[in-house]
Amino acid sequence: MAGRSSRAAARQDEIFERRQRIIEAVEFPLKSIDLCFADQLHARDAKLATEIEQVVLHAGQAFGYCGRQSVDGEHHADGAVRFIDRAVSLYPGGVFRYARAIAEAGGAVIAGARVDLAKPISHARKIPFCWHCPEGEFVPSAELQAAIDAANAAATVIRALYQKNLAVITKADKSPVTEADVRAEQVIHEVLSQRFPSYGFFGEETGQHSMDAESIWLVDPIDGTKSFVRECPFFSTQIALLRGGRFVLGVSCAPAYGELAWAERGAGAWLNDSRIRVSQTTTLDTSIVSTGNLKTLAAGPQWPRFGELVTRVSRIRGYGDFVHYHLLARGALDVVIESDVNILDIAALTVIIEEAGGRFTDLDGQAVGLGTTSVLASNPALHGTVLEALRS
Repeated sequence: MAGRSSRAAARQDEIFERRQRIIEAVEFPLKSIDLCFADQLHARDAKLATEIEQVVLHAGQAFGYCGRQSVDGEHHADGAVRFIDRAVSLYPGGVFRYARAIAEAGGAVIAGARVDLAKPISHARKIPFCWHCPEGEFVPSAELQAAIDAANAAATVIRALYQKNLAVITKADKSPVTEADVRAEQVIHEVLSQRFPSYGFFGEETGQHSMDAESIWLVDPIDGTKSFVRECPFFSTQIALLRGGRFVLGVSCAPAYGELAWAERGAGAWLNDSRIRVSQTTTLDTSIVSTGNLKTLAAGPQWPRFGELVTRVSRIRGYGDFVHYHLLARGALDVVIESDVNILDIAALTVIIEEAGGRFTDLDGQAVGLGTTSVLASNPALHGTVLEALRS
């Protein structure tokens, strides 16, 4: 009996530890969010604290009716923890948008532990998300989890400022910037630097920092600021990680469009929790091609060849921005052609397309790097054909 009691106690300690990790996951992002929205209170967000409290408190009861239970109730408690993991997305920024509003709720009870959701913590241990696909379960690395959390934190900022008639400043390169760009990059930087303080950071608004580091974050807080300003939903947050000269993960978050795509080397590409792959189209006459920026292409020697290519494909469209890359990655179109891009616009998308089974180079067929300014992305069957057509 003593041995069994000891095992049960150890099991309870393990369950408590897992619960505490969930608590920490709920608390962590609120520090940066509170800085951004300290003066705004939303009763709806405070109410959600109570609702999640009820979900958690009844989780064990719900699991009592499904699955095999051990005499100690260990499976029962395990089931409750797994239920919490799935019922609460573990990104509270998308639910609890305003930390002060959560304080109004007086905290929440999570699996028997009292939690002050408005109180920031000094560390960031998190239970990773898990996604399921026919190939099995995918648990992201700590780096990918950080990038997803940072993108979601930025999405909270961006949604709050979208369609608010913000002032627009024109930068030296004639591109626009708004308060939303700046504040979104701030919260991204805070999340990433807290988790990985030794990594470099290359941001659209704050520039380059520690670029000699082995690992460097590349961030465009709002790729498509012109669309954002014109209240067109074709803008996104782009976060990539460069390590040893190679892009190893990418997150593309389009908050107004409702899409979140991500990929990590060797783990495939995902869009809104579903595994995605490029098309299997093999001929130009059945292909769909989308274009984006084309100014340099239009002024150069490849323009007539591009015109000839257009006559050979089934359909030509100009979705642009993140949209046609997401469509390409999930097999809804076959080729993307662009000139006049910045590496911050495409670094994350490079990983997403390649992990979806596609090819991603510049218009000369060269690998993507920090100096890349053009794109030829496609499924593998058509890449060589299109590249040859633009060269000949």
